[in-house]
Amino acid sequence: MVGSNVRPATFGQFPYIVSLMNLKTFGSVPLYMHFCTAALISKCHVISSAQCTEKIIKNETKIHAGSLTLTNGRKYDIAWWINYNDWCQYKSRSPQFEINDIGIIKIDSMINDIRPGIFLLSNNRDLYGKNAVIAGWGKNSNGNISNSMMSAILEFISNETCELKIKYDIGKVIHIHERYLCTSAYYYILIQEGDYGGPVLSDDMIIGINKETNSLSDIPIQRRQINIHTGITYYLDFITETTRYNFQWQ
Repeated sequence: MVGSNVRPATFGQFPYIVSLMNLKTFGSVPLYMHFCTAALISKCHVISSAQCTEKIIKNETKIHAGSLTLTNGRKYDIAWWINYNDWCQYKSRSPQFEINDIGIIKIDSMINDIRPGIFLLSNNRDLYGKNAVIAGWGKNSNGNISNSMMSAILEFISNETCELKIKYDIGKVIHIHERYLCTSAYYYILIQEGDYGGPVLSDDMIIGINKETNSLSDIPIQRRQINIHTGITYYLDFITETTRYNFQWQ
């Protein structure tokens, strides 16, 4: 993430935030490289975005947990993963929207020494004007993935305000459905590649998942740009079913 008030996370602050890592080979040296942030929501389930779960490679992707840095901590194998659209197909349902940027990952073992994150189920309008907290290992102002977890405090804004900011920024009217949350900050704080899939928090509870910013590649970072997050409440049935102990996926 980038911005004027981005700070390193402190020990014990976000124990449930984890990294998704893919195996890369540099010459003959194999290394696991961070590509998305996620959150532990049970002893063996992780929530992230669908854009992140789509990058998972069987036997080459690990869950990295238990550390503020990417060079420490423990790595866990993945049993399976499922996104919302796959679940709808499994349930013979037609998704209301084509884009549903949320997914669940099952870990191949139990993590017993880390407190999972808990959900805050709230009406979007109850959040407007309240603090939002994000944390993860996204790209910094130098364009590099941060080795240390970074965090920042933003503010939830209404979807109507969000639409106005986007229109002012890119000259387009884009409708922000109620399943999304928007955040902004003064001067600015923006999520970046690597932050996607990580949780947005209210009162230390997970209320959404980092999706994107409204910025375009040819537009420099500006104050009016905002962050868009996928809200948890709309997808509660999906989350509840796929995190049951007896739920299995291919």
